[in-house]
Amino acid sequence: MTSGHAWRGALSVGIALVAVCRVCGADPLPATVLAEDARLSQKLTLVAERVYLGDLIPALGGTSQVPIALDERNGAGDPRLTVYVRDARVFDVLNAIWSTLSYRGAEWHWSVEGKGQSVRYLLSRPLRAAQIGASIREWVEREFAHQAEVYLAAASLDPDSRRAFLTQHAPSLYPSDQRDRMLSTALSGQRKWDGLALFNRTFAPDERSRILSGQSSGRMPLTDLGEDAITFARSIWDRERVMVSEDGAPPVRRAMPTHVEFSTEAQGPQGIPCLMIWMHREDGKSGYAYLGGMPVALKLDRTISDLWSLDGDSAGSAAGERKIQGDPKEQERANGPPSLLSRLRRMARFAPVNVVALLPSSVPVDLPDPVGCRLDQYLALLRDQAAITSKWRNGMLVLCSQGWYREEEVETPWRVVKRLREMQASAPGGIVGLDGLAWIVRELTPAQLARLATEHSCARAALAIRELLLVEGALPGLVRDLAAPSGVRLTPGQCQALRSGWLSGASLPSSEPAVRITMQMSGAGATRVRRLQASVRSGLKPWTPLLRLEYGPLPPPNVEERAP
Repeated sequence: MTSGHAWRGALSVGIALVAVCRVCGADPLPATVLAEDARLSQKLTLVAERVYLGDLIPALGGTSQVPIALDERNGAGDPRLTVYVRDARVFDVLNAIWSTLSYRGAEWHWSVEGKGQSVRYLLSRPLRAAQIGASIREWVEREFAHQAEVYLAAASLDPDSRRAFLTQHAPSLYPSDQRDRMLSTALSGQRKWDGLALFNRTFAPDERSRILSGQSSGRMPLTDLGEDAITFARSIWDRERVMVSEDGAPPVRRAMPTHVEFSTEAQGPQGIPCLMIWMHREDGKSGYAYLGGMPVALKLDRTISDLWSLDGDSAGSAAGERKIQGDPKEQERANGPPSLLSRLRRMARFAPVNVVALLPSSVPVDLPDPVGCRLDQYLALLRDQAAITSKWRNGMLVLCSQGWYREEEVETPWRVVKRLREMQASAPGGIVGLDGLAWIVRELTPAQLARLATEHSCARAALAIRELLLVEGALPGLVRDLAAPSGVRLTPGQCQALRSGWLSGASLPSSEPAVRITMQMSGAGATRVRRLQASVRSGLKPWTPLLRLEYGPLPPPNVEERAP
């Protein structure tokens, strides 16, 4: 088990950071370039929301007429930044981007190439900077595994022995300034220890390991687990005492759980793994976290905040004392409920403050309107509720989600977006066809494709037919044959595989069915779309549609030369 004083340095070791040795070249733009190139002092006004760095750097160069470039090696184009600036120096924006993405010992690198009129500013991502996300994930998983080892051992002890055991291991579990409080909380929660004892009794060690690592989950009827499990479920049911009412009828107690499920899932804005125990009822499920959570989250917060504090950054600014003034009734330009972006857009506009941020796609909380708050109070709220940390650099507010290392796993790489745009530029109507959808499916993991599908209709189309395009045993000419008049005849094995997923619930012929996909263009200009239809038939019978959808092109990056 990890020693009590090693946790803060463990992440640094894990990502090969050497705090006492500054790596040559891992630097922001030096202040000396301001005297040598007046263009870096010109003012910039820009709005860019979750834009790939591969798009943002050229856009900044085009807007400012400063020769800025990105070395795309090591996935340098992948981070998606948000920028709200009004009359900000180009120099300050470029260094705020560097500060947003860099960590001590894993900094990005601005280099100055050439002199005079031939000078160029190149941003690159050294390998150690590209690897830090994976290293943070590994560190979090080790911390979670250590907590699981200690807590599961403690669950088998009597209360007095458990107290002594947890007290012994507290230095390796909790931050020093929160140790007594968190130890007391852990020891006082009997539900936690009953649940962990049930987990211990229910599964063999190898199966527990698979569940804790997220490789599997275990769901089973409570009656199969014996009276202890039923008693545990009833204790939770009694504690919740949730009443439900239907169609105006008098409220009644929610149904007693029938099944229990154990699974490990990333929870909260930091993406901390938690062992969840879910109680399934006929009308839904509810659950609690029994491992992970706050102890790991606090340690991650302290460690990441320390590593993210760079030379030239400051924790606070006099600007933080400003009250965010504005009309709370003013309507946002965007339709729909308030989002993280809409809240930060109002903060930047009404504080006013220039912002560069690495933000999550969403946050699991409804953030209040910043208008009426003091800026530093709102920044504290972002940290507490959404795990978005802040710092300042040359008057620029720099924000970063502490869960970016999880987002990194599911974001579509910049090289895929770039290639997809090239493909659609040469496609009829500017929208990729079936071969383009198949290419997306091959290039992206299921999680990446699912995330991209929340943003773009072409990815939703690819996701809808993913299982068909990847069906086991398909020939290299699958895409061509699917679009042929006769379609593709599925083998019994392929048909069975698709019945459990893509064709789930579909009425298929008993004999080997054929599947085909037809496409046609519709609309014109900005409303132009491809209409896709997947159909099935047996023998020479008529084709029966199974799926209809339409999709458009990947839109251009969201960069505008306007004030927030």
